[in-house]
Amino acid sequence: MQTGGSCADNDVIPPTHSNILTCTPIRRPVPNINALHAYVTKRRGNTVFTLSYTWSKALTEANSYNDGGDAAEKSSRHFNYGPASFDRRQLFVGTYTYRIPLFRGSKGVVGGTFKGWELSGITRVQTGGFLTPTGSSTGITRRSQYTGGDVALSSDLRCVDHWFNTTAFTNAPTDAIGNAGVGVIQGPGWRNWDLSLRKVFRIREGWSLRFQADAVAF
Repeated sequence: MQTGGSCADNDVIPPTHSNILTCTPIRRPVPNINALHAYVTKRRGNTVFTLSYTWSKALTEANSYNDGGDAAEKSSRHFNYGPASFDRRQLFVGTYTYRIPLFRGSKGVVGGTFKGWELSGITRVQTGGFLTPTGSSTGITRRSQYTGGDVALSSDLRCVDHWFNTTAFTNAPTDAIGNAGVGVIQGPGWRNWDLSLRKVFRIREGWSLRFQADAVAF
């Protein structure tokens, strides 16, 4: 004999959940990167070196040229597709040491003073990054409007304050987003030289003095 009431299956009330977080899947941007790398090295003799060259092309939808800009621009993945901010198409790096052979057979004061000198350095040359023109006429920064003409200037017209053709762009219309492409302006390249001249002077057994003169970032 049953002492309690019974419930039919259709009388069971499922539990309710008042706090449910709804997540909308967002496709992560996938970069498109291609590169070619080559190097040559020499490790014997008076001159030793390693030379490295890289050609690369990095494209992505995740460009941050306008983080505080119009929401309409951010919502279009295709609109933001272009060279990545870290894209440098060409890069050359060379490291080298030259052991100066002069006075190598000399002894005494002459040998101690003039033989054994070494000259070494690091050279880095790379092309510039890609820039995207933006502007504001309504208080909201937007992609600029391309009006026509060559964007790049000839080398005799370029300077620090006028690197590209500024007349090729204007502010975007208030009712539309600008049509200038991502990375249509290539910034200036970069060249850097570091050099070092050094020699170790033997004073006596167990004692030595190292001379080194460095010139960096020129």
